[in-house]
Amino acid sequence: MTLLDLRIEQVLPHGSSKRLIEKILWHTPKLGSIGAYTPSPEDVKDHFGIFRGADQIECLAQASVVPLLAYNESNKLNLSFEEYFKEFVILGAGVGKVVMHHFLKEGEQFVALGKISFYRFRQMIVDGKIFKVPESINLQHYFSTYPSEDFEKLQLDPDFTLVSDFKDLVGRAMRRSQLI
Repeated sequence: MTLLDLRIEQVLPHGSSKRLIEKILWHTPKLGSIGAYTPSPEDVKDHFGIFRGADQIECLAQASVVPLLAYNESNKLNLSFEEYFKEFVILGAGVGKVVMHHFLKEGEQFVALGKISFYRFRQMIVDGKIFKVPESINLQHYFSTYPSEDFEKLQLDPDFTLVSDFKDLVGRAMRRSQLI
């Protein structure tokens, strides 16, 4: 089983108003994952029609750190995602370097690629990129044959537009009992 076999509601326990990934498109457990999203009118409200950089950071976390950490940890503990999220919550613990190269507007679909650079004892660090998707590309088809070698370089076809680069996005799973 991979993240592709699960519904997004199982992978991301956030309520729908906080969920900024619509679908996981690609997943290799020890490498990383790729998620997709299209900003809605609500996502760009009061921000000049532009999808905020802070939301891009959250998108990368939801496309990679949260599902990857939950996937790996729930498998270790032999728990379903539902059981795992009843006991644990995954929190942002740090962001290294973020560089914005371009911007996203309402309705412009993008993909967020998150590659695992460190994983140990309920903590994960990913490096990643967000790319705007050209209208002519069918994402399901494109990622059905996407090679791991390209993912390791966080590389897509030149038709995709690089929007942002991330280094050292950190997430940590904590027991819910520790948050009280």
